[in-house]
Amino acid sequence: MTDNMSSRGQRQYSENYFQELLREAGYKITPARLHVLKVLASSNRPLSAGEILDALIRNQRNVQINHVTIYRSLNAFENDALVRRVPIDRGSHHYELADTTEHHFMCTEGGGMQTFQSSLANQISRDVVRDTGGIANRHSVQAYGICKKCQ
Repeated sequence: MTDNMSSRGQRQYSENYFQELLREAGYKITPARLHVLKVLASSNRPLSAGEILDALIRNQRNVQINHVTIYRSLNAFENDALVRRVPIDRGSHHYELADTTEHHFMCTEGGGMQTFQSSLANQISRDVVRDTGGIANRHSVQAYGICKKCQ
């Protein structure tokens, strides 16, 4: 299954953006934290901690980071709504930047994933939350099924 171009792939993130994001959330700005956010921003799909570490090694980033540092950063970032966990039925947690409004289709047969945009999902989210008296500032939709390749 191939990944579609998503709003994350179209948006340009700067180092200043990530520094300000960390500063506003009360974090000390470290190379490790910046690199975790940059890797998530450069991916067109949610990533596991292992995939983040692999990307850092592959890109030969000179940063002292290991699985523990990545997990701690992701957990803290999730608690402060900088990243969100994407529920994927593959046994490990996957993460994406929280400022995206992407949706995911997961193939239950081959395990592939596709991201997609949906104005209908955006409208439903706004309408349902508005009807409860709230205001939606983000939402996520996960669909599960069998992709075309696995059918």
